[in-house]
Amino acid sequence: LTLHMHMMLWIKGAFTPQQIRDRIMSHDTPFQKALISYLESAHQGEFITGSMDEIKAKVPMPQEGRKGVHSIKTNEPCSTILPGYKDPTQTLPSQPPPLCTLHSDNVEHCDACLKHKQWWELFDETVDDLLCRSNIHKCRMAKSKGKDTIDGQLDKKETGDDNNSGPKGCLNKDGVCMARFPRDVYARTTVDENDGHIFMKKLEPMMNTFTPCLTYLLRANSDITSLLSGTSIKAIISYVTDYVTKPTLKTHQIFSSAYDVYDK
Repeated sequence: LTLHMHMMLWIKGAFTPQQIRDRIMSHDTPFQKALISYLESAHQGEFITGSMDEIKAKVPMPQEGRKGVHSIKTNEPCSTILPGYKDPTQTLPSQPPPLCTLHSDNVEHCDACLKHKQWWELFDETVDDLLCRSNIHKCRMAKSKGKDTIDGQLDKKETGDDNNSGPKGCLNKDGVCMARFPRDVYARTTVDENDGHIFMKKLEPMMNTFTPCLTYLLRANSDITSLLSGTSIKAIISYVTDYVTKPTLKTHQIFSSAYDVYDK
């Protein structure tokens, strides 16, 4: 069990999905440009400072081990990590320095401007680090529950460890990811003039879309999506409602949670 949250943010005074579609279909170019600019600033689907390979080269990726019924993650040494590096998932975000009151743009020889620029550079690096750790999906089959041996012990050859619960995988029996990965990628945001559908720019097929500021503050996985149709809005409302009103935990989930608490 993992603490998480589902939320839908409704912007007061915003156009309805139908109004947005009507404006797009009317070939209102200034509106399209303004809408795309807003959507691209609200969420994105690629790293900020480089490609996935470039980010992975400088981030110590966690290696999973097993302990009881839960995964234990440890950092793998990385030669490119600077001294004093700390896992951002284990730290709190730092507040930005005060804005320079003398210059509107960063000035090279201004201490206030320099501190502000350095903070934003660290912000981008931290967000990419967090994304590499938490927002990259890895498809996997559900682990086998194993078989009992003659002495009643779990057959480790079947499971690969001594855990008979196994994490739930995303691949179905046909090898199709139920989480809909990999996602379609688009080099730039485009609008289908026939039906008004917006294809958002997305360069990483195995990454959730995210909002940089939220990733920096939450320091965990997030999936941020703009709902531009009545159908998607209704689906999210239904999903969240079902989720928060679902029945109580099953017995094995309660014992698993208790084990996790006492094992710390």
